[in-house]
Amino acid sequence: MKIVNVVRNYLSESECNELNTWMRENITAGNISFGVTNTPGSHYSEEKRVPSPLRYTTRIDPAGYTYPQLVRDIHARIELDFNLTKWAEPKHTHGQDGVVASATLPGGDVYLHKDGVDGQEPKHTLRSNILTSAPGGGLVWVNGESYTLQKGDMMQYLPSKYEHKVEPVVGNTGDMRIMWMFGWYVDAGEWEASINASGS
Repeated sequence: MKIVNVVRNYLSESECNELNTWMRENITAGNISFGVTNTPGSHYSEEKRVPSPLRYTTRIDPAGYTYPQLVRDIHARIELDFNLTKWAEPKHTHGQDGVVASATLPGGDVYLHKDGVDGQEPKHTLRSNILTSAPGGGLVWVNGESYTLQKGDMMQYLPSKYEHKVEPVVGNTGDMRIMWMFGWYVDAGEWEASINASGS
């Protein structure tokens, strides 16, 4: 059974470039905080999280920025394209408007972990992650399987159900691997049945 749905070229080159420009400008302006990593060799826990100077994220301080309209338009597009309107509420709480963006510098990664569901049990968190800037590396692993994305590609899966991680980004000074993560709380069985039935 397929647990990850990959959609190639979901966003256009121009849409990716607009989102990347917004991310870079807001990092430069100091509106976006460092993400966190985990103490090497340990499994995720709140007390072992430390700031990572190699990864920025909009998850930490959503009051510090305002997304462009394009972000809300893409969220609505995904919701319609993949029959998510029944799960439009409650809005996913991470980031702003149900959306988190991250920018990872060369050498940065994401440690192996599962996401929470923020008190929405028995639902699970669904992420529709779109890569808008793709320097070398940054291979994504979900439940022990690897996935390679190119600029504009989207991958959808349940990060609260499956352990996942991202390998270190490879690139040059100034490169950023930028990912936009659109979130919902969904019924896990119904969601996974839908991506297997559609053949997408």
